Amino acid sequence: MSSSFQAESVVLSTIFNGLRSKSSEERERAGKELQNYFQSLGAEDQEEITPRPNNDINKKIFEFLRSQDVNAQLGGITAIDKLLDVYQADDMSTKVTRFSNYLRSVIPTSDIEVLRAAVKVMGKLTAYDGLASDIVQFEVTRAIEWLQSDRQESRRHSAVLMITALATRSPTLLYSYINQIMDVIWVGLRDPKVIIRVDTAEALNACLDLMRDRDNSARQACYTKILEEAQAGFRIGTTETIHGSLLALRELLKNGDLFMQSRYSETCELVLRYKDSKDVLVRRTVLSILPDLAKYNRVEFTKKYLSDSMSHLISQFKKERERALVFLSIGKIGFEVKSNIAYYLDPILNNVKESLTSKGYAIFFCLFLLSEIMLTVILPDAIARNKRPLYLSVSSCSLKLWDKFFLSILQVKCLICFFLVVSVSL
Repeated sequence: MSSSFQAESVVLSTIFNGLRSKSSEERERAGKELQNYFQSLGAEDQEEITPRPNNDINKKIFEFLRSQDVNAQLGGITAIDKLLDVYQADDMSTKVTRFSNYLRSVIPTSDIEVLRAAVKVMGKLTAYDGLASDIVQFEVTRAIEWLQSDRQESRRHSAVLMITALATRSPTLLYSYINQIMDVIWVGLRDPKVIIRVDTAEALNACLDLMRDRDNSARQACYTKILEEAQAGFRIGTTETIHGSLLALRELLKNGDLFMQSRYSETCELVLRYKDSKDVLVRRTVLSILPDLAKYNRVEFTKKYLSDSMSHLISQFKKERERALVFLSIGKIGFEVKSNIAYYLDPILNNVKESLTSKGYAIFFCLFLLSEIMLTVILPDAIARNKRPLYLSVSSCSLKLWDKFFLSILQVKCLICFFLVVSVSL
């Protein structure tokens, strides 16, 4: 017994040493080893269908989460996450209660990585029947309270992340709280911290998504309220309120179905009004929303707003910090408006040539999205002029593996088209 206990102790010590590693890959590997360890216990004890962690394991996880060491906290969260994957439904109430209490010791926290990990696993706990409704009730009530009145940044951030996790994992249970959430969601959308505003927009997206197949009158009332609050934010006129309102409009475009149809022109003009804002964040947000406007109503966007949008985007190429976002937005718009982007290909491709040595995948993602137009416009013209198409030149650039992946797909498309054009001309 003694030698068996010592061997087991060594195995667990090794696993938990890995769980507190600075490397996320090492923590993940150690988490997998913890899974295998519990599964092996279940295989050895045929009377136990579900592997059961002993008190030492639970104590160690608790110590990790109570630690001031961020890596230990992340390791404890990883341990819970991996154990939940190998537990079966039998006797889960004790485990769910224990782990939810463990996780609450790091919710809230000022460390964003720990916070995101803990909230994600807390959402995972709601997958188990029995205590799911209790967890959702406790967490959403606390989240609403924190958004309503709390001055602590970490609590406000925890609140919006928790709403997203619950809306994703337990949409049915969360739905009864939607009206209360919508009453306070604008606190997060107007928060002084950019990251909280962005994560609140994700929470809004998750909430609107779970409402998609619900009562239509309730949806319309919710959409109307969001639009009214967005308009109020523009009137207030601070960077925070304008940014939050733009984020809200983007979510309405993505999730509002036909609600935005009658308000489409007004929305486009409102967004474009801020394209030259003095605040760089507002300008960048406008750049990122333009493709959503194109996707929502391709015909009207092409007819009324494509020219202004493309002129603005092309003018932003001169700003090096904006170039990647500009390429991404142009590619997405081109994908939506199809051949209508052809008029702008010359200035786009001229900027592609000038930026080919840049790092990142934005240029090649743009080319990939525009490849259909390039095949129907650029390639035939290049053949007629006996020129080498641009896509055959870019492979000589210094590219990372990810860039080469996108580029290879683009080249395959272009080569197929090339042979088709040649075969037809023979």
